[in-house]
Order: sequence, then structure tokens, then C-alpha cells
Amino acid sequence: MAIGPSKGVNPLDEEPLQTEHVALRMAQRHLTEQEIEYVMQYGIRYRRAGMLHFYLRKKDIPASDLRLNQYSRLEGAVVLLDSRSGTRIVTAYRNRHKDALKAIRWKAKYDRKRQAKSRPPFC
Repeated sequence: MAIGPSKGVNPLDEEPLQTEHVALRMAQRHLTEQEIEYVMQYGIRYRRAGMLHFYLRKKDIPASDLRLNQYSRLEGAVVLLDSRSGTRIVTAYRNRHKDALKAIRWKAKYDRKRQAKSRPPFC
């Protein structure tokens, strides 16, 4: 289920924090900070596996921007934010495969590793 703009923390309200990892991935994938912000602004949001996924589909790109290569090449871009802070970018990648969005939706809804740490041990 996609998350609408009115639910939860809106990551666009604050300046997103970047880790060294995401800076390296952005350089490898030729993504700029402005392009990451564009994906976060226009992409569809999903909260899965303890992360907030922003996925930019072709139909999410405004018609005026679709003609520009700068924005049309972002189709299939994915930005992951830590769902706890809502402002820390974890990684970014591209996935133009036809089942890319389905793969995001199939992920577990919560991060099971974090849940396991918070549970008391069995007696």
C-alpha cells in the first residue's frame, strides 16, 4: 500500500541526511542531490522492511519534464530512507525492470531483525 503525503513523517519537510554509503552509490549511479530530491518529490512511497522506498515510475514524471532527458532518465530510480528517522538516506539505485515495483511491494512490511532484538528471550 502506498503512503500518501499526509501520513507519517514527510521527509520533504527536512533536509535529508546522507551517509558515506549513499554518497558512494550516488557517484556510482550518476545521481545528483537534486535528482534524489526529484525522486522523493514525485515518486510513489512504500514503507517496507523498515525502510521508506521512493520509486519513480514513468507516469509519476510530469508531462513537461518527460521530454527532458535530465528527468526521463530517472525512470525506475529508487531512494531508500530509514523509516525511523525519516530523513536519513540509506541508498539509491535504479531498477527499470517491469516487476521492480512488485519486488518492493513483496518485501516484508517490517524489519524482522529489529523486531527480534526488541523481544525478550524465551524462558
